[in-house]
Amino acid sequence: MNEGDDKSFTVSPDPRHEVDQVRVDGRRMRLTPENTFHFINVGKDYALSVSFKKMLIITDLGE
Repeated sequence: MNEGDDKSFTVSPDPRHEVDQVRVDGRRMRLTPENTFHFINVGKDYALSVSFKKMLIITDLGE
């Protein structure tokens, strides 16, 4: 990757998991609805980290 390039990362959680947090250099960021993060016109090194959590699954037990 060269200085000034654009770069996208797509995050893919395991089944029954979802993205919990995305951080760039320690700052919380948001993903697109497609779970993608875009770096535009990169001019330095960044630290990208992603954490996941189990999804809460609610089952209708009926009555």
